[in-house]
Amino acid sequence: MVWLLLSVCLAYGSGLPLILAVVLQQVGRLPTDEESLHILFPTAFGKIHADAAGRVDLVNQDYLAMSIPWWVASMALEAALVRYLLPAERTPKHVYRINDTISSLSTGLLYVLITKVVLLDWGKSLYAIVYNHWCLTDRFQDPRDTTAWWLSFFAADVFYYLGHRASHYFSWMWMDHVVHHSSEEYNLSTALRQPAVDFLSPNVFIFTLPMAFLFPPELTSFQAQFGLMYQFWIHTQLVPALPCIELILNTASLHRIHHARNIRALGKNYGSVFSLWDRLGGTFEAEAADHEPLYYGIIPPLNSWNPFWANVSHIHYMLFKQWKWHGWRTPFVHWTPPNSRCPRLGSRLNPHEKFDAFPTSTA
Repeated sequence: MVWLLLSVCLAYGSGLPLILAVVLQQVGRLPTDEESLHILFPTAFGKIHADAAGRVDLVNQDYLAMSIPWWVASMALEAALVRYLLPAERTPKHVYRINDTISSLSTGLLYVLITKVVLLDWGKSLYAIVYNHWCLTDRFQDPRDTTAWWLSFFAADVFYYLGHRASHYFSWMWMDHVVHHSSEEYNLSTALRQPAVDFLSPNVFIFTLPMAFLFPPELTSFQAQFGLMYQFWIHTQLVPALPCIELILNTASLHRIHHARNIRALGKNYGSVFSLWDRLGGTFEAEAADHEPLYYGIIPPLNSWNPFWANVSHIHYMLFKQWKWHGWRTPFVHWTPPNSRCPRLGSRLNPHEKFDAFPTSTA
């Protein structure tokens, strides 16, 4: 029963009913009655409805806010399974720790505070300027157009791959993405560990701004929301490898590799929805058949539960360490020391042991 409930919550929290509704609308079969729309979007609380002409606006909605109840329920069910319900031989190596979970959720709340309340998000304004002045065609102006929707869907996924790959290399871009990778656990709460310092990063120039030459802001915003929702379910250890699906789509198994700091896993699996771009880009890596233990987090470890330090730690690193090596080039080059090699797993900078603010005394 718990597995069934978790599957339902993950499906809703990861956008499966949303993509179903979009396809139904495109083929002219989307139901417009209140009961059917409530089944598809039970947490919309009436915000998604048919207008007087019988049309349903699926684009201009805040799906991330609608997903929050599903995310919370999914995390609670996952925690119950891994902590109490699974037999010992099936329990994942990395389970929920209260301090890590609070840190992840606090980091997510800080992200919401900065982007939604303080409104430090200049990327949207820049996107609107580029679209209004330099859009190359009006062919895709209607966000409900089927061609516009699917073309923007694939384009958003390609640019996500390119931006994500760049954010693991260039120090200025790693500055905010490092926040998401800083947890040494791997569970659904990790998906909510998002950077509040995104407004200081140039990520928008790769992730979304190229879309402005073709697609209206609301359509790109929709695709960005769906990409984030899809990636929620892949932050779990409970879903095994799915080899057939992984020929095309990103999965929990592939994303576990992406978050691991095992040497063979570094720089792998940057895709959002599709794994195809990783295959084409030479960055695809599947989990080992021998179930090699994976260790999560960053190198060197954050060693802190503080969400504020998680957001500014790499800024401190750039200013007081990396600048000594690279000078003014620091934001534009790889963040590692010159001519260095990645510390082996089990070394001081890449340890097997997890950070614990309250270690057991050996006295």
